[in-house]
Amino acid sequence: MLFYSQRVRQLALTNTAATKRMQIDPSLMDNISRLLGNRSLFPRLKLLELAFAMNEGDVVPPLLSGISLFFSETLQTVKLSVSQPPNLLHIPSIAMFIHDLAERTLPRNLKLFQADFMLSADILGPLMGLTHVEVLQFPMTRANALDLTTIQSLLVVKSLIQVLYISHGPSTIIFPPKKQKKNYPAKATIDELRTLSLGSDTQIAPKFFSSFSFPQLQCLQIFFRCSDVGAWPSKQVWDDLFFQIAEACSAICGLWLHLEENNISVGNGVNQNPMPPLLLWQSLKPLLQLQNLTKVKIQGPKVWCLTDDDFLDLTQAWPKLRVLILETEGNPSITHASLIAIAIRLPELKSLTVNNINLKHAHPSALPDDVIDSGLPDHPLTKLCVSEYQWPQNAPIDGPVNVPLIEHPFNLAQFLDTLFPSLCTLNLERIRFHPHVGRSDVWDFILGLQAARKREKAKSGS
Repeated sequence: MLFYSQRVRQLALTNTAATKRMQIDPSLMDNISRLLGNRSLFPRLKLLELAFAMNEGDVVPPLLSGISLFFSETLQTVKLSVSQPPNLLHIPSIAMFIHDLAERTLPRNLKLFQADFMLSADILGPLMGLTHVEVLQFPMTRANALDLTTIQSLLVVKSLIQVLYISHGPSTIIFPPKKQKKNYPAKATIDELRTLSLGSDTQIAPKFFSSFSFPQLQCLQIFFRCSDVGAWPSKQVWDDLFFQIAEACSAICGLWLHLEENNISVGNGVNQNPMPPLLLWQSLKPLLQLQNLTKVKIQGPKVWCLTDDDFLDLTQAWPKLRVLILETEGNPSITHASLIAIAIRLPELKSLTVNNINLKHAHPSALPDDVIDSGLPDHPLTKLCVSEYQWPQNAPIDGPVNVPLIEHPFNLAQFLDTLFPSLCTLNLERIRFHPHVGRSDVWDFILGLQAARKREKAKSGS
């Protein structure tokens, strides 16, 4: 038994609400503890995962009592999940669990602590004992939101944190009293943080980013929620928000912005989502200062007024981009010219996703002369996803009016193949071919792509 226990590296204790309540007999744990001489049952354990789904009558103490027997000096990762309403959660038991964890593990080894319950003052105290934790993950929902003072405590006191998943509260912001200004400066510099995943309401997010500076932050993920039901953020809120992000996180390489749709209650109590929050592209322009970006994903908002000129500014500001994903619900006015700008100005881009491109004039003749003559043989783009673009309704601009409509897929295929010769994954969602093209539109496009490449090979003599 002891020989086997020394080989255990990972341990997961889980149950579901439908199963019999999981409990550990305290007397059994005492006997095992005396047998081991207070040593760990699994001396080489590196990962401990506890996931308890609670029934209404269950309590936490029996589940957590004796768990410290599994703690070892080699423990690196602890994940604790208790599916129970916050008002029934036994905070002292969780606080004792964290306290024992800090006492029984080597601080330099324990690097990751993940939990799905809301932090409180009783839990924060023992949590500070995990002095060398580099990754802290907590729920990013509104129900688990923390006020600004609590977040300051985590970031300023636990300065070794490199990865933080947390939620910023909408209505419980408590700024430090004047007597604490020396401990929590108006703009605290957090040097070690590398990854921040934040859930926050749009109305208060600017206050969060105006309170901190993250000079070494590499990856920023933000899940925005609208503060008031049925109320869209104003342009001033958006402008202030993205300005503060650019000021606080000037070195980031990865940026992911996700905006939830508003829930609007109707008469029968049912929530509806009539539209996502409106966002003008001009409000995003402060982000163009982030010149180190290699991956950008903007998901959810209804972006308006995105033009070819805006895309040109984007390609000039973010020349290091490798992944660009714009999964928006708006109606931007971009055309094939934006694809040309991307091909020429983003030489490292490997994956592109963008919605609502007007490809009416996406024809080989629309390419610049230098691209037609020499092509872009070294462009690394391998994946292209275009959704809901406008398919040309007329004949090609340089051909006679009576050119068969079947030529349109060929023209677009040649256009794309010239720009992105390494393209191997093409996703055209809900494409709008001319009605006369018929059911074989996708197959015709494939044939067009093949024909385009054959023509290029013949032209080059290979």
